[in-house]
Amino acid sequence: MVPASLLVPVLLIMLTAGAHARIQADPQSVSDPPSTRRSTGAERYLELGPWAVTGLAGVYDDTPFLHILALQGGDLESSYIGGLILARTIGVWRRDWVWEAEVQAYRHRGLQNNNELNAALALHWTRFPWDEALDTTVSFGQGISLASERPPIEGDTRALLHYMHAEIAFHPSGLRGFSLVTRLHHRSGAFGLYGTSGGSNFLTAGMRYRF
Repeated sequence: MVPASLLVPVLLIMLTAGAHARIQADPQSVSDPPSTRRSTGAERYLELGPWAVTGLAGVYDDTPFLHILALQGGDLESSYIGGLILARTIGVWRRDWVWEAEVQAYRHRGLQNNNELNAALALHWTRFPWDEALDTTVSFGQGISLASERPPIEGDTRALLHYMHAEIAFHPSGLRGFSLVTRLHHRSGAFGLYGTSGGSNFLTAGMRYRF
């Protein structure tokens, strides 16, 4: 079993580098009067603070990751996931991209019965034309995933695998600090990088609070 100390580097990033993350203003916009300069997507995203807690729950979809992204999934089975994510901003790139570090804890029920701990870096795109009506972000994350035992639904698998997610989040103007989140949760051998071809996908949804 790989020790849980693999998560320590990401925790250090969150508690140190994240504390110094700040928005880098576009040089051209600095000279604009405050009343006319439009806020960047990152500024809106970070307005309530650098920390975020997300609660998610979902169901297993026995469909390849890319097929689900293309809206060709739906092969659902009776295996369920629920958990919490703690994230902190660690940087801003090109005004509208936000980097975050995440630690995740999940519990599985149904066709598998185990715990799962993940550590990931996520990149969020924070600007869309309709943000004034419904503030929207999308993100893509990569990291590592450690299961408490080999998940039986994953076939040729192991406890330590690659973690990946794709996410859409919506922040209604009336819910200060809260966002509605949908995330595709993925574990796999990363094309043989981890010495296995097994994996799993879960369709999840929940709520996030930023502070």
